[in-house]
Amino acid sequence: MTHGPSAPQPVYHPARKARAGRTMTLRVLVCLYFLYLAWQIASGGASGTSPIPQWGVVALTAAFAAVAVGFGYYAWRRYRSDLKAVELTEEERRELEAES
Repeated sequence: MTHGPSAPQPVYHPARKARAGRTMTLRVLVCLYFLYLAWQIASGGASGTSPIPQWGVVALTAAFAAVAVGFGYYAWRRYRSDLKAVELTEEERRELEAES
């Protein structure tokens, strides 16, 4: 499929696209939760209220942040893949237009 201003816009199966959107939303929420955990660990270490040693705070914060970034990247790639999978074929487009 070509890209650019003259390229036809993809048409998606409505129910499958909605499912891909819901799945992406849940994945984004998981990603945000990992970022929240990283923030909580970092803020606890910065305020001095954490029982974890400073090197542990840095390591855990970096680990949770890396997991969040990695999972965010996975979620974006999977969403694009899911959208590609729910694009209607030319035959399905013609059937949809005939029903309208």
